[in-house]
Amino acid sequence: MCVDLESIIAGKAVIGNLLGDIGYFFGQSKIALPRDVNLASQENSILYSPAELYTAVPSRPFFPRGFLWDEGFHQLLIWRWDTRISLAIVGHC
Repeated sequence: MCVDLESIIAGKAVIGNLLGDIGYFFGQSKIALPRDVNLASQENSILYSPAELYTAVPSRPFFPRGFLWDEGFHQLLIWRWDTRISLAIVGHC
């Protein structure tokens, strides 16, 4: 298989961004309420229970936190780089 230099450079950048942005997050998420819910306040969201997320974020400027549904795709690369980190991340899901 012959891969051109431009593709190799792009691939290294993508993998570097993914591995370089592995992080641990902790906090509460805001959950949007349906419009027909009547609350005493004018809030249109509620806070979910505090939770932790150990994940890879491939582009922090666009996605400042991890997404659980995306983690399987991240692990396809991360487990080849470091199995222990991959298992620790999956253990937090």
